[in-house]
Amino acid sequence: MSASAADGCSQKVREVARLLREEKYEEALEAAEGAIQQYPQCADLWTNKGIALRKLKRLDDALAAYDKALELNPDDADCWLNRGICIRAMNRPEMHVKAVASYTRAVEIDPQCADALMNLGNVANRIAYFYCSEAEAKKDYFRKSEEAYDRALAVKPDSWELYGNKAVVLIKQGRFLEAVAQTDKSIKLNPRYADAWYLRGYALAELKQLEEALEAYRKAAAAMPPGDDFGLRVWINAGNVLFELGRIEDALEAYDTAARIDPQNRMYYRGCRANAWYNKAVAYKKLGKDEEARRCYEESAKLRAEEETLLEPVKEFVGPAACDTEHIKEGA
Repeated sequence: MSASAADGCSQKVREVARLLREEKYEEALEAAEGAIQQYPQCADLWTNKGIALRKLKRLDDALAAYDKALELNPDDADCWLNRGICIRAMNRPEMHVKAVASYTRAVEIDPQCADALMNLGNVANRIAYFYCSEAEAKKDYFRKSEEAYDRALAVKPDSWELYGNKAVVLIKQGRFLEAVAQTDKSIKLNPRYADAWYLRGYALAELKQLEEALEAYRKAAAAMPPGDDFGLRVWINAGNVLFELGRIEDALEAYDTAARIDPQNRMYYRGCRANAWYNKAVAYKKLGKDEEARRCYEESAKLRAEEETLLEPVKEFVGPAACDTEHIKEGA
């Protein structure tokens, strides 16, 4: 590519990048496609086209755009990261290994890419927890997850999200004391980080340190806006601790607070409201209030039927924080 052509290509990349930053994704896609007709060998244009397509939820097209960019420039760490984000957004179990490959390649090229390391840890964690039935394979993916988080923390030691993510993977392995230590580091960096308080409460509850767990859940609730979706998980688990402490009326109040939250993200919180109603039924049954218990069971079953979820109530967990923001190519 001649110097003048390279300058023209860079200008087009910058134009598309500006539209992406302004969240004008349709315009960004149109601009990228027009520029690609003029500069079809410009990998950065293909990368930015992929970002626009992903933002427009055209995930298969976005993946094809990233693959074209990588065909032109296979050593672009940003594009490998973006490709992994796209694959993760597809939420297809068979694609998780491909996401691992994308993030792994990104950090091979750029060992300081904390976003890719964070997401690599997240995907490895998910594979271990949900998709590995063989004990050694599960252990290996958990190890990969921890290693990725540790490497990311070496790059970003002030990231309270990363300490929270490491707590998640430790909790999933039953290493609750270690998880509490990670949440303490997270909270020290950001005392208003609700996820860390929640995870601290979860780990302490598993350790049967119930009063401390309850206090952590209260601080998680205080760190959230009223009615926040995340409150479903916080208040259900706070209710569980209160129930275990024998404070049934207080547990009912916590479950009721959870049940009143109508989540905006229904897919992510699918089943949570049904769980809250189910736990209310258990509490009413404990108090000998059979009619109220029956009504709550019925409401739980109704919500479950609507959401097509299995009847597995009681505990609610939280997923790790992730980098969902692509690295936009800005042009030379």
